[in-house]
Amino acid sequence: FSTADPTNKRLPDLGTNPLTGDTRLWAENFTAMELMNDHSTSNFWTIAHWWLTMVGRGFSPTMTAVTDTHKRWANVGGVPRTLVFVGDEHDDPMSFQRDVFARAINDDKAIGTNGPTFRIRLENTQGAQAELGQTLDVRADGKVTGIIDLEMPEWIEVDSLDIYFNREDVIVPPGEENDEEIAPNTSVDIDLDPQTDLEVVATGTVEHKRWKKQVSFSLEGVTEDTYIIVMVRGRKQGSRNMRPVVPENIRPLAFSNPIFLDADGDGYNNPPLKQLASVPPPIAPPSAMGAHVHADGTTHDHH
Repeated sequence: FSTADPTNKRLPDLGTNPLTGDTRLWAENFTAMELMNDHSTSNFWTIAHWWLTMVGRGFSPTMTAVTDTHKRWANVGGVPRTLVFVGDEHDDPMSFQRDVFARAINDDKAIGTNGPTFRIRLENTQGAQAELGQTLDVRADGKVTGIIDLEMPEWIEVDSLDIYFNREDVIVPPGEENDEEIAPNTSVDIDLDPQTDLEVVATGTVEHKRWKKQVSFSLEGVTEDTYIIVMVRGRKQGSRNMRPVVPENIRPLAFSNPIFLDADGDGYNNPPLKQLASVPPPIAPPSAMGAHVHADGTTHDHH
């Protein structure tokens, strides 16, 4: 559903539904989109509202993070970025395969980050596991454990693992935006201990270290199909920013794409906002009936 003016988007006017105002710009024929673009937190949370609504409807395009570097000096190149999990057998320049990479993106096998890196898997009480984009059967007892393996350089410090699932309070009316931060369903403190969680990775005139830590969370009583999304953040008061490596007052933030839980044994097919997934087709006004759109964006009517 869209109320945007197509001419402002340099798109052909396909006719507006006279009853709803739908300008017919929405389509679900894409597989990925930007969530983190540069370092704007307001843009991040604006898009996050739309993203969680889409996932709740059962439509899950892969969310990515990009630098938005258009000028030589205006933006920092290389951060934020998207990390795509292609498997160990394709994880170096010599074994890289473009089709494997593309399929991994389309299958939600990616995290977006401005610094922290992590891997996530969910495990049921029978020992079965699921990773990004996969579905885990939890019908036996509705219990699941999330395991997050953190890895990042010493100059990045995070303090919160935020878990999001089956949100129904993120819907924004058509034509409006909401850039308010979305509080997680639940959160786990991350306590980085320099004595146990730092390891030396290079020595020389300077000794370089990185954080390596495993953090977990548990959910019980899962009785309906559920998506799980996590964010790793430095968000507590007084948390450290990433200067001077990232030359702005930016706090670390990384997000996962979803992993799905099947609560009834027939797959993940009952998302929490399923009732919003079926939208009646728009009714074009009479002036647009029979209009044919050409490749150059012009139209003519069939009589």
